[in-house]
Formats: sequence, C-alpha cells, structure tokens
Amino acid sequence: MKNKLESHGSLTTKPNLIILYPYRFRTFDRKRFEISCLKKKFNVVIFELIEYLHPHFQKAYMTRDESEDIERIADFKKFATKMSTFTDIDQTFIINFVPVTNFKELRVNNLLKKTKFIAINFNNPGVPRVIDTNNLVLKFIFKIKDIINRFTLNLLKNLFIEFLTRIINRLIIPKTKKYIIVAGIEYETGQKYEIPGNSFDYNTYLNLTNISSFQSKDKYIVFLDTGYPYFNTDSKLTGSKDMVSVEKWYTALNLFFDKVEKLFSAEIKILAHPKHKYSNNDRFRTFKNREIIHGSSPELIAGSSLVFATNSTAVSFAVLYKKPLCFLKSIESEKSSSMDRYINSSSKLLGSPIINIDEDTKLYSKEFFLNVDKNLYDKYSKKFLTSRGDKKTLCQIISEDIIRN
Repeated sequence: MKNKLESHGSLTTKPNLIILYPYRFRTFDRKRFEISCLKKKFNVVIFELIEYLHPHFQKAYMTRDESEDIERIADFKKFATKMSTFTDIDQTFIINFVPVTNFKELRVNNLLKKTKFIAINFNNPGVPRVIDTNNLVLKFIFKIKDIINRFTLNLLKNLFIEFLTRIINRLIIPKTKKYIIVAGIEYETGQKYEIPGNSFDYNTYLNLTNISSFQSKDKYIVFLDTGYPYFNTDSKLTGSKDMVSVEKWYTALNLFFDKVEKLFSAEIKILAHPKHKYSNNDRFRTFKNREIIHGSSPELIAGSSLVFATNSTAVSFAVLYKKPLCFLKSIESEKSSSMDRYINSSSKLLGSPIINIDEDTKLYSKEFFLNVDKNLYDKYSKKFLTSRGDKKTLCQIISEDIIRN
C-alpha cells in the first residue's frame, strides 16, 4: 500500500524522502543536497525545524529558501501530525540532520525511533580532526580552557543540557535501520550500514560544470568570509562569548590585505558566507571598498590565484582546485582554543602558512604564499572529503547504494 500524503493530497508512486533540517534551509542547501535530482527519484518533503528547535538562532540567518516545498514547523504537535501521514514504512526514508543537543532535539529524534522508518545520517563534516595531541588529559585541558575563555551562564547551561540529553538518547533503544554516509578515511568506522560517500562541498564540486566561465584574465585573490565577528554566528546558538572584536579584527585584516594587493597587483574579493548578506553599510564597516560576492564561491575559488581563510569549510574547494592557501588569525582569535587548534591542524595537514594579522610585520615574497603541496592536498581529500573513487554524487549514492539494498 502506497502512502497517501494528506498535506499534498495525492497518491505517490515514488518512495518518500523526508529531510529534517534543524536550521534555516537556504538555496545553498537545496543545491548541495541535490534536491532537484532527488525529486526525480523520490517524493521529497523538507521540514525546516528552526522555529521549533532554535527560534533564537533565526536572527543569525539573513537568507532563506522561499520555495513552496518547504514545511516550516514551529511546534512539536504539528511535526508529529505531519509525520503521522507517512504510513508506509518500507517506502519512507528520512535524512535526519537533527543532532541531540537539547530536549527539543531529543524529542524529535525519539519520535523518529518510534516510527521505524529507515534513516539516512551523515558522518561527513568535510573538515579535519584536530591533530595537536592524542593525549586525553591535554584534550580535556584544551576543552576546559576554551570553555573558560568563552564562558557565559548560557554556555554552561547549554553544555550541561547537551551532556544530559545525549546520555538519555543513548539509553533509548533505537528501533530504526540507520544508514550512515561517511566521507574520508578518518571518519570511517566499519559499521554494518556505513556507506562510502562525500562531504557536501565535495558533492558540490562533482556537480559543477561551468567553472570555465569564471576563469578571468585578471588575477584575483579571495578571502573565505565566515561573517565572524561582524554578524551573528554559531555563538548565538551556543550562548558563548564572542572572542574577536569587530574593530580590531577588520582594522588589522584590511591593513594586511592592502599589503597583499600591493605585492600581487591584484584585488582581493570577499566571498560571503551563505548565511549572510552584506548591505553597502555593512561592506563599508568591514571590508571598506572591497567587492563582496554572495554565492558562486566554488566557481570563484576555482578562478582565483590565492585563497585566504580562517575556519571556513569552503577550504575544501581550494584543496580540490589545488589553489595556494594561507590561514589567518589574530591575537584575539588565538584565545579560542577550538578555532586556533583547527587552524593549526589544517595548516599542518596542507603545508599551508599561517599569518597572525596583528603581528604581521614581515615583507613577504610571492613565493611565501604560492606554494602548493599537491601530495598533501590529495591526502587531505581522501582523509576528509570523500571515501569514493567512482565520483558518485549524493543523489546517486542514496538512490543506487541505499534504496536498492
């Protein structure tokens, strides 16, 4: 018996694919999740749960996907009612992006366990593990130090709730078959239903076909902007204290960019994070007269001659297109143990330099910035970006490697 979707009012002859997204769903997400491809093979329903799970975090988003196929859920009763319309267990699959960090997320995940639908989860962060130490005591010290530096009462409360809900979640016996799509040998665990896959950035890379149209005769450099510290970022979700001040960061950053542009006789383009949108006033207060580009980051990275980054996951595209890469930090950002260790680890893995923009007094040569160790880049890709050699995309993996099993 095929499932009748009351909210859509028609019978479907294709399997149901439900996507549960805990944050704001954007056109950026539609593209990297290959929704248009998935719709050819499944009846796709997207539940955006930010209004229920993290209403306070909505202000961190300045863009969203306005498509009519997105169900925006503001309370649990509505979510449970919507889920109850799916009755065909064997023909319903769930892609679940909802973690367990608070009681609302625990409630959502507990409901999924009761439904017995086949779940598709991901272990594909697309970023390296921190490699500064294998010593558990030191790791604990780093964690405590980071918490102290970012301490607020909200952060402490949220960390306690996350710890408690994860314990409860483990005590609830799962009743669903769960596939895990994993990307990179560093994240492979050998579990029974583990499926080799790609990071979402690698998946985007596989789907790009118009790179040549972004190649320019004029050389340019790109900065992978995370929006931090100017905009609300993930600190708004966790309740932690911001470590970097707007005035100090952008003043030092622009002075450093001035030197680089003079050295290379090339302009630096700012690639905005897909969560944010800069107005003219925002642009003036942050990057002065530099061009800020929204969207098309992978293509523009492919056409660049040099990439600057802090802790952006878009570093993946610099790696895949073999672009020279340089990491930036400041005296303030070094106080964030997690961010600083991430930058140090990435630099070590890729053989890419790090510059502290507050302490920058050197006269750099072009050669300092332009070194690319292709061997290290390829190793990074295999460790953290893909576990496949056949270039199958997410859509193909789900429809061919999972649904057919």
